[in-house]
Amino acid sequence: MDETLIAALREGLAALSPEPSPLRCRATASLAGELYYAEPLAVRRTLVDEALAMATEIDDPALTVEVMQIAAVALWTSATAHDRIRLAEESARIAAEIGRERDTVLSMTLAAVAHAEAGRPDRMRELAEQAMSEAQRLRLVYAELVLSGLIMPWLAMGGRTHECEQMLARVQRLHHQGTRADRPTHRRGRSAGGPPHRHPG
Repeated sequence: MDETLIAALREGLAALSPEPSPLRCRATASLAGELYYAEPLAVRRTLVDEALAMATEIDDPALTVEVMQIAAVALWTSATAHDRIRLAEESARIAAEIGRERDTVLSMTLAAVAHAEAGRPDRMRELAEQAMSEAQRLRLVYAELVLSGLIMPWLAMGGRTHECEQMLARVQRLHHQGTRADRPTHRRGRSAGGPPHRHPG
C-alpha cells in the first residue's frame, strides 16, 4: 500500500471540480485500486461505480476501457467473479471496437481469470486460447505468462502432457525476457494475474 500516493489522490480529488472529467475519472478509479489493502470492498465499489458513471457520461470509449480494467482488479475477491467477468468482457468488446488490440488482450485475460474463478472452465479456455494467440502475436509477455498459468493445469488434467511441457518450456524462456513492459496496469502492482501485489509500507 502506497500511503503517499493514496494521500495525493485524495488531495487531488478534493481540489478538482466535482464535475465529471477524464482526470477526475482516472483519479477516482486509481484511488479504488490503491485502496485494495486499505479499505473494504464496499468502499472500493463506491469509488468504482463513481468512476464508471463518469466514464459513461464523458462518453470516451478508451477511458471506459481503462476504468473497467482498473475496476476489475480493484474489486478482486472470490465473491466478485461475476462482476469482474462483466467488466472484463465489456471492456474487451469496447477495446476491440476502437482498435485497441493490446487492451483487448488484457481485458480478455482478466475475463479468462474471472471465469476460472467462477467455475466456468469451457469459457475460460475459449477466452484464454484467443487471448494467448493475440498475446503471442503482439508480444505481450506478461499476458502470455498469466494465460499459461491458467491453461497448463487443464492441459495436464486432460492428459495433454506434451503440450503442457511445451508451454512450460516457453514460460521458462519468457521469464528470462522480463515481464514489466506489458503488464495491464495503471501503475506498478496492478496486474491481470490477480489482485494488487502487496508492497512494503
